[in-house]
Parts: sequence; structure tokens; C-alpha cells
Amino acid sequence: VTEGLEGVYHEAVAEAGARERQAEEEEGRQEKEEETGRKDMEEALARFASQLADEKARAARERKAVEEEQEEAVAAKLVKVGHAFSEMLEGKRIAAEAAFEAAEAEAVANAAAEKEAKLLKQGSVASDSDSENKG
Repeated sequence: VTEGLEGVYHEAVAEAGARERQAEEEEGRQEKEEETGRKDMEEALARFASQLADEKARAARERKAVEEEQEEAVAAKLVKVGHAFSEMLEGKRIAAEAAFEAAEAEAVANAAAEKEAKLLKQGSVASDSDSENKG
């Protein structure tokens, strides 16, 4: 009977050892799965962080490109305004020159007219005195 009990005992001990090894293996698998899951999560977070950084860099480049386009547009408008202003000033300068030349010509004409009027007056005074002397 003791041999039978001993056999059952050894069998139970072997079965308990097998179950313990199985539990340890299952625990090892679970730990390995958890570690793999943790690594996968870390890799996913790293990819996300990298994608986020790439997206921020792309957005910054686009923002800079838009700002440069706006600056170029403003500069082009300023150049156009500058050209228009220069043309306007040139037109005013030409008009002022023409007005000055016209005023100069008018002054010369007035001076000539005054001189001629004086000469005519002197001539008429001289002919009046000649007439008085003859008469």
C-alpha cells in the first residue's frame, strides 16, 4: 500500500512540478508580451514624436514661405509706388521748369514792351518838341 501511495505521491509531486513549470512559463510569456507591448508602445510614441516634429518643421517652412511671399509682394508694391511717385515728381519738375521758362519769357517780353513804350514815348515827346519849335 505504501508503494501505491508513494507512486501517487510522486505522481502528484511531478504533476505539481509540471503545473508550476507551466505557470512559470505562462508568467514568462506574459512578461515577455508585456515587455513587447511596452516596447511597441515606446516605438509608437517615438514615431509619433518624430512625425509631430516633422509636421512642426513643415508648418514652420510653409509659414516662412508665406511670410517671404508676403514680404516680396509688399516690396513689389513699394517699388511700384516708388516708380509712380518718381514719375509724378518728374512730371511736376517738368511742369515747374515749363512754368519758370514761361515766366522768364513773359518777364523778357514785358521788359521789351516797357522799353519799346519808353522809346515810343521819347520819340513822341521829341516830335512834339520839334513841332513846337517849328511853330
